Amino acid sequence: MKKNILTILFLLFFVFQAESKSLTYTDIVSKIYDFPALANLPEKGEEGALFSSYDRKSKYDEKTDSYINWEANGDNAGIIRQESNKLVFVDIKGPGVIWRMWSAMVGDGKVQIYLDGELVCDLPFKDYFNGKIAPFNRKGLVYEAAKGWNNYTPISFQKSCKITADPKWGAYYHFNYTVFPKETKIQTFKMKFSPEEMKALDKANEKMTVGLGKNPVVYKSERMESLNWTIPAGKSKSLIITGKRAITSLKVQVPKHKNYNDLLRQLTLSINWDNQKEPAVWSPLGDFFGTAPGINLYKSLVMGMEKLNNQYSTRNSQFQSEEIPLIPPLKKGDLIHQSNNPDKISNNPSFFQFYSYWYMPFKKRAEITIKNESDKPQKISLLVKHTPVKTSFDKLGYFHAKWHRDLETNTKRPIDWKIMEAKGSGRFVGVALHIWNARGGWWGEGDEKFFVDGEKFPSTIGTGSEDYFGYAWCDPEVFVKALHSQPTNKNNRGQVSVSRWHIGDNIPFHTSFEADIEKYFPNSRETFYDCVAYWYLSNGGTDNIKETPLKNRLGYYTGLFIYNEKNAFEAELYKKIKKSNGKLSVQNMWGFGSKWSNDSQLWWTRAKPGDYIEFEIYSPKSEEKNLVAQFTKAKDYGIIQLYFNGKQVGDEIDCYSRKVIPSGKINFGKVRVKKGENIFKIKIIGANPKAIKSYMVGLDYLKFE
Repeated sequence: MKKNILTILFLLFFVFQAESKSLTYTDIVSKIYDFPALANLPEKGEEGALFSSYDRKSKYDEKTDSYINWEANGDNAGIIRQESNKLVFVDIKGPGVIWRMWSAMVGDGKVQIYLDGELVCDLPFKDYFNGKIAPFNRKGLVYEAAKGWNNYTPISFQKSCKITADPKWGAYYHFNYTVFPKETKIQTFKMKFSPEEMKALDKANEKMTVGLGKNPVVYKSERMESLNWTIPAGKSKSLIITGKRAITSLKVQVPKHKNYNDLLRQLTLSINWDNQKEPAVWSPLGDFFGTAPGINLYKSLVMGMEKLNNQYSTRNSQFQSEEIPLIPPLKKGDLIHQSNNPDKISNNPSFFQFYSYWYMPFKKRAEITIKNESDKPQKISLLVKHTPVKTSFDKLGYFHAKWHRDLETNTKRPIDWKIMEAKGSGRFVGVALHIWNARGGWWGEGDEKFFVDGEKFPSTIGTGSEDYFGYAWCDPEVFVKALHSQPTNKNNRGQVSVSRWHIGDNIPFHTSFEADIEKYFPNSRETFYDCVAYWYLSNGGTDNIKETPLKNRLGYYTGLFIYNEKNAFEAELYKKIKKSNGKLSVQNMWGFGSKWSNDSQLWWTRAKPGDYIEFEIYSPKSEEKNLVAQFTKAKDYGIIQLYFNGKQVGDEIDCYSRKVIPSGKINFGKVRVKKGENIFKIKIIGANPKAIKSYMVGLDYLKFE
């Protein structure tokens, strides 16, 4: 009997060992780019979430089933609690990993990281991000992007992770993390690494910098399908792949076209897995590859688009082994530009290649379809690589990606714009968001909110849209990083495109998932959102996104309207200006409305009563005309007096207003314009008693009528 008990215990020990997973730090680092792992359905106990500085006034009231202060926006300093003089940012139990640190403002105050109860890091917060302290010194993992500080160096732990901060640490923080099943064995992060661990970090760093555009995962036994299609108007063509396999690379080439914005919404991509009636992937072709509208060249770790000239040239040797004939084939003499620099592109007929390296497994059959809803035949080249799948399909999810403009809003949370919603088990792995912002100004004050497995309060709640996409302070700077990008933005007005991929920091869910992002401005303001969401979902799982008809994909936004006052002198464009004091600059006014000529003004700041500015205005002849001007009024603007050729014209103008508004056209009466140079002068007289005493002046235009 005793012998039997020992045998049973011995067997149980090995069963437990087989079921439990052991992850070295090298294993953890490789998960930053481990695309096949994303298809593994989450195990019981696996969770992903975010600790952030969001405004703690936002709450869910269980008794009334209502959301309180859901638009609260003081997101710079929220904490879990305070212990003595320490601010607690993070408190996690169980084996896990911090995948991402982010901040908008990093200070000199120290931040402490305790792993398994021991102090491992105690650095000024800025030193986690400035690249000066090892191991946080690899440019592909630690960097600034459009004023946002990012650190993707994984920090693993076996039992617990606690992060605290001293005063003056900065403002705004994110810590994205995963907790694994409790039996998982994980090597705890240390500030000093073995040569093997250093090599793993260096390898990840290389893939996230010079390796962008290439598949970071090497697959064995890949097969390749390459097709050239001419798709008639209103028709579609499909590629069918059979067997238990996984798509590892999907590339599409489109030839030169006069209007990519429309064409790439008229062409759609859909993928059906294993004879499913509804496609798991459906999107306008261009949007699927992570940027919209039209063509915006960028290379991220998993998606991108690049410009090609001639695949037969050695300049494009990185594509030679898998390049398909371009459409139409280049003729002799087409290539007139030769260069050793593959990034230098000529103006010759060229082609754009889109790539996706998402891992897409299927059990029996995959059907990839491109549909042409334009009014002309379209030529498309398609290249697909796929590899055998050896894992039991019961443990795998299907890849999903769907585009939409507006889903049904939760009436209890009307500010939350829904990215996607699904029932079943899977992982959320990213989003590409396109914004049309006709009025300009900051569009993205809203926080991301992820509700996992029926949560009433989201386990992920952020601090601002730009913070979620890895930048900060509404910065319109275009940037491209391995895991997040802003490939399109012009001063936050018109078209904006942003994306974020969750690879290591994917969000596992077991029964349901909903991803939202706050949208402050309504469609009536001409601030429109559309997006492609990307996720993996168990067989039989469902989502709420249907195909969008062409009429709703095109024409819902129009070109920018810019008001220009006819025959006016635009003050912000004027060069001959003399000032006694202060600073002159151009201020974009579109965020305040559309009634400023040329959408901008000459902005005079840092001056005081008695100071003046003078314009030299040339006239080809002497004549008498009415002097007309438009100014800006605001709560910190002053009282001014106008002079023309040394003579006072009109009354004083009080530029105080509680809101920023245009003064409207002000007629100062007749002035004698002399032949040659004329001097127009603005002098600061004082300020309204109600005004903030900054004495600012905004001049939109001058005009003679």
